[in-house]
Amino acid sequence: MQAMINNAELIKSFQRGVPAGFGAMDFIPYKTMIRLVKQFPEKLFDKKVFKAVYAGISLQDAHATERLKNESRDRIISLLADIIRIVASSGQGDTKNELARAALSIEFLTGEIE
Repeated sequence: MQAMINNAELIKSFQRGVPAGFGAMDFIPYKTMIRLVKQFPEKLFDKKVFKAVYAGISLQDAHATERLKNESRDRIISLLADIIRIVASSGQGDTKNELARAALSIEFLTGEIE
């Protein structure tokens, strides 16, 4: 919030949870993105930000439904975590394979963004 202090409209939009508030993502720490996806998948999935299905998963077995929702959410979190780790370290000391993994995660995540 401190970084957005001069942008009252963005703060209001972010707090109301409306699409105009997604600009706040530019100001949050990288790891906060993972927490947001983990805590609020119903606000981000199902073609709101990510194409991945979450709320649309509904099976007769409630436990199976929850497992599938968690798998959908965890897949996106895993891709984000790969990317964030490289970005946060500025690529310093990362092996060629780690960089390749991050590149693939970027490619997969790009395909998931609505």
